[in-house]
Amino acid sequence: MIAVMNPLAERAEQIAAHLVGGYLGSAAQSEGPNSAIDFTFSTAAGGRVALEVTLITDPASAAWQGMAMRDGWRWPAKGAWQFRPRRGSFSYRITRDAAVRVAAACDQAGASSIDGLSEIDAATAEALALVTRAGDLYEGLRPGGIDLNQAVWADFPEATSPSFTDTVESWLRLPHIASHIAKTRDAPDVDQRHLFVVPVEEVLSSRFLTDDFEAPSRAPRGYEGIDALWVWSRFWHRSLICDAAGWRWQPFPQDENEDGSRADGT
Repeated sequence: MIAVMNPLAERAEQIAAHLVGGYLGSAAQSEGPNSAIDFTFSTAAGGRVALEVTLITDPASAAWQGMAMRDGWRWPAKGAWQFRPRRGSFSYRITRDAAVRVAAACDQAGASSIDGLSEIDAATAEALALVTRAGDLYEGLRPGGIDLNQAVWADFPEATSPSFTDTVESWLRLPHIASHIAKTRDAPDVDQRHLFVVPVEEVLSSRFLTDDFEAPSRAPRGYEGIDALWVWSRFWHRSLICDAAGWRWQPFPQDENEDGSRADGT
């Protein structure tokens, strides 16, 4: 388990527990923050399955994404707005307060763009300067708030490997991945060991941002001793599993929550 649990990591654990539990037909049992593994499951056949969960994220943006998740990736406003940061890291709370002030001024003036603001007070002008330094505030699609977006990043697909297995193997260079693999492999008193990895979109090539690519044909090296490796990212509508049978796409559980939200918990 991640030592200091932020909302992003906590949400990743909730989603992983739901997806793996749906696959196994068993409810997850949280093992607690000081345990050897994150979750266990009891199968109908009487077996016991261990599940370890970890994020793959850019350290610079992990803090603000955790706070954004706590806010539901949306700030309060009357009109329809969106905000996209220019860089991976920014002062979240200060920018949020400034964006809310600027959006309110635009809504009051009937302006659909910050360019439509003319006569504003000093505090709003200061907030506008701060927002434009941090990112772009622009007209959105959903009234009643400011939707948050990830920073735009550009890559050249032809310069990156077309194999998702290569991407999974590249994560082995991250120190925390090695420790999570070891924790999963060494989980005591279980029949199966599963590792669930959640990469945020900024660490993925654009070719893997959504789930419209074929399941890899080659199992990754470096994850030996794990019975099932799971991968899921925020814009995927299914998860990838690699086990003894190789890689395959796994549909989400078909059940829905009582409030009609998606079965993956998003």
